[in-house]
Parts: sequence; C-alpha cells; structure tokens
Amino acid sequence: MHAVSADGSNIFAEAIGNPSNPAVVFIHGFSGSGLVFEKQFSDTTLQTNLYQIRYDMRGHGRSDQPTSADSYTSQLFAEDFKAVCEAFNVEKPFLAGWSFGGTIGADICANLGPEYLSGEILLSSVPYGAAFPQVGKGDIVPVLQTLGSPTTTSADYAKAASDFVDSFVAPGLAIPVETKWLWMGAVLAQKPAVRSLLRSRTQDPAALITSRLPLLVIQGKNDVHLNAEKSKDLIKETFGSIAEYHTFEGVGHMPFYERADETNRLILEFVTRCKSA
Repeated sequence: MHAVSADGSNIFAEAIGNPSNPAVVFIHGFSGSGLVFEKQFSDTTLQTNLYQIRYDMRGHGRSDQPTSADSYTSQLFAEDFKAVCEAFNVEKPFLAGWSFGGTIGADICANLGPEYLSGEILLSSVPYGAAFPQVGKGDIVPVLQTLGSPTTTSADYAKAASDFVDSFVAPGLAIPVETKWLWMGAVLAQKPAVRSLLRSRTQDPAALITSRLPLLVIQGKNDVHLNAEKSKDLIKETFGSIAEYHTFEGVGHMPFYERADETNRLILEFVTRCKSA
C-alpha cells in the first residue's frame, strides 16, 4: 500500500503479523528499500510476537522521488513515519533503523516528540546524521560520490552500485546473486539528484538526545562503513546507561542479514522488556 504524507508524497509500506502485538517499524538504509528486511519479515517467531512494518523512505524504492530540496526536510521525514503509522493504526511503535534509516529517530523526536516512540533500535547506524563523519570510515565515500554525480557514465554507475551493495556485508562474504540484484535494483532506480539532497539534509538531534528513550544498538565489528569502537564510544557518551550495545564479530554493515537469528532474538527481547517495564 501507499501512505500519503503531509506534502502529498506517496510512501510505500507493508506490514505482517498481528496488529494487536507491539509494533516495530523497520527503515532501510541509504539508496535501499524495505526489501532488505526479508529475514525479519519471514521469521515466524517475529511474525507471532510482533507487528512488523517496513516502508521505503521518500526518494527511495517504491516511494515518490521528488527532486526539490524542500522535499527532504526533517519535518517531512517525520511526517512520512507518521503517515505510515496512521495507515496501519499503530501508536508508539519501536523504530528499527539500518544505517541512514536509524537517523529518522532524530526527525521524529524533533517534530513529533519523543513520546511518539516506545524505543529505538539502531542497526549499524548512528542516532543522527551529523554523527556519521565522527564514526564513518570514509572508504565508501568515493563510491557514493560516483553514484551521486550526474556525469557518471553508465558503466561506472553500474560498477559503483555493485561495489556499494558488496560493502553491505563483511569483506569476503558472498551475497547470493538474486539478493544482490534485488538490492542493486533499488540503488540503480534512485535518481542521482536525490542522493545529493539526502546527504545534504539537516537535523536537530537535541530532542532525541534528551529523550531517555530505550535504545538497542547492534553493530558489526567488520563494518566497512562505520568504526564499531568509535560508534560504541559515541553512543555511550551521548546516551549513557540507557543504551544496550552489541557488537558481532565477523559481521559487516548488515547484522540483521548476516546474523539474522541473533539480531531477531535481541530485537524481540528488547521490545518485550520495554513493554513489560
């Protein structure tokens, strides 16, 4: 289905599970789509105990891709989340964000208030966009520049899309070709101009930082996008004891795919614990 956001943009979303269960809204990463969460949506235990929702952010996948700067404000990212929640009649969901998707929590807190969420789950992510330079490794920046350039040749564009997808998992880990093509499809379908607008957006993280929202962080130690140790230091310095942090050995930027069973267990335990508190 498509939820209609405040500016009229169509946001593709889908859900699975029992609506009476705690809701978790999954948000994908930069140039991706909600399809990356297949190992969560196909997990029978999560289906039984959670109401799972995933959507394609504006500028991504099956959602609209406007090309004006005023279409990528912090308020509109929060309004997209609100539109999806209202479309599925959920209140106070948990947000589970991967990479760029994890930063949407800052938009929600700034524009809708921290009380809109029950908690946040960061999957190889940072809590707000301005933190990426602090913990990012920088290795992937040239690839993103190639993907965002209007003068990139089709051959270089295709290679950059392939390299970008390969960087999602730990070095040396092979992605099944059908899965790689699925993920590459989202990258190749995104307008280069949109990538520049997404990377230049601004946020105010103050409401999130002071919110005291329960926080679960799951990070791969072999992540080529983020430095796991720097990320952990940032989380602890910013959120202190409210943050629960897990680092997986031998895992890259996609712990929910590379170590799905363990990630799914941690998500369910976190949601159950927060709901019973």
